[in-house]
Amino acid sequence: PIDHVVMNGINLDRFSFQAQAAVEAYWVWYGRIVPEKGLHHAIAAASLTGETLLIAGPISDQDYFDREIGPRLDDRIRYLGHLPHSELASIIGGARTFVCTPCWDEPYGLVIAEALACGVPVAAFARGAIPELLNAATGVLATPDNPVSLAEAAIAAQKLDRLACRRQAERRCDAIRMIDQYEALYVGLVERLS
Repeated sequence: PIDHVVMNGINLDRFSFQAQAAVEAYWVWYGRIVPEKGLHHAIAAASLTGETLLIAGPISDQDYFDREIGPRLDDRIRYLGHLPHSELASIIGGARTFVCTPCWDEPYGLVIAEALACGVPVAAFARGAIPELLNAATGVLATPDNPVSLAEAAIAAQKLDRLACRRQAERRCDAIRMIDQYEALYVGLVERLS
């Protein structure tokens, strides 16, 4: 039986809090560009609303990119490439909303922790561990595989408080917290075996 789960953590210093979004409004999607990450859903949601969507990440499935993503790029739906970390963190932090679109039950999702650390509210499909990472102050959940629901969630999410997002990352997503929890777990296991 599983007594508890130690959630993954990130180095919060690598994802600086940005109290204000960029002047030019945009949503952001980033990650590996593969079908199971569902970028096509994020593009559909942005297209429904007329919002600008900035996309970053490595093209890990060229056929998927050529078939589903490339033909839909334009002045509003822009692929920025696979960015160096500092540039990526700045792009994330400037977004009004991070759009997260997994097509499978991801067991965690570091991208959510990174967006929250930057102070960016999240609109995400309610799948896998995502509902455990977000609360009503930091994100809005959408019906999986439904671009209309995702568009509504993204519009609602961009009204959330950015400082609340950063605080959620500090409470739940910090690597130091993760290490402390693992150490406590190991101490407890050793004590049980002694």
